[in-house]
Amino acid sequence: MKVLFKNGTVIDYASKTKDVLDVLVDGDKIAKIGKDLNDSADNIIDCNGLYIMPGMIDMHCHLREPGGEHKETIETGSRSAVKGGFTSICPMPNTKPTPDSAIVLQQILKRAKEVNLCNVFPFSSVTKGEKGEELVDFKAQLEAGAIAFSDDGMPVENARMIREAMIETNKLGSFVSEHCEEKSVSSGAINAGPIAEQLGVGGVLPEAEEIMASRDIVIAETNHLHTHICHISTETSVNMIRSAKARGVNVTCETCPHYFSFTVDEVLNSGVNAKMNPPLREEKDRQAIIKVLKD
Repeated sequence: MKVLFKNGTVIDYASKTKDVLDVLVDGDKIAKIGKDLNDSADNIIDCNGLYIMPGMIDMHCHLREPGGEHKETIETGSRSAVKGGFTSICPMPNTKPTPDSAIVLQQILKRAKEVNLCNVFPFSSVTKGEKGEELVDFKAQLEAGAIAFSDDGMPVENARMIREAMIETNKLGSFVSEHCEEKSVSSGAINAGPIAEQLGVGGVLPEAEEIMASRDIVIAETNHLHTHICHISTETSVNMIRSAKARGVNVTCETCPHYFSFTVDEVLNSGVNAKMNPPLREEKDRQAIIKVLKD
């Protein structure tokens, strides 16, 4: 079956293309891209005002299966992904049981293959049960299909353990994706500051993220390793990562839409729906995230 997409703005980063073009798809292959194509097709779709681009990748999502199917499943998460233009997704390991063994990973991959809507590349946990006590068998997990390693919302607090994990995963061509949260200063409901004081709730200090991010950057720099920092949310985190990159440190990072869309003020409008971890921050932090995305 041939499908001709007409008049769409084609975005392709590899070839640095951004132009209004037509795209002819024959079966599961792109057959032709060009201006004013007149090839015969079984279906012609007018894409005026729309973008045509390679499938996006979400490297930090939550499918919850097994064990949390009341929140999400591999099928519902995959359907949501493809509806939004994502053709590859990387689910975090906060499932029950935790994918800290080949058996659980293989169950996830088997179900993803049955659903067959998009590529599913699961993360393994860094430690058994995400408890921060015993490292998983990194080599066995990669062989079973893990794409990388994270304890997701449970930071690896032991510095010696995370150092060993970073060294071992890098040796195997992989990496650790770290939820940076220094627990000793992270207790609270929302970002520390005037809004928390106004509502009379405990405030989460921004240093909770920044202290642990700096720890992982130091380990990466000293040992010439790659580290990845999850969902950064503060100006200081941005500045540390930018500075480290300038020095040649192999640090990468990610953020989330709410950190460049909202501030802690949204709690006054949305209540607990504006509560997440890390929490929404101040306007200066939001602007810093926008700037780093432009960078």
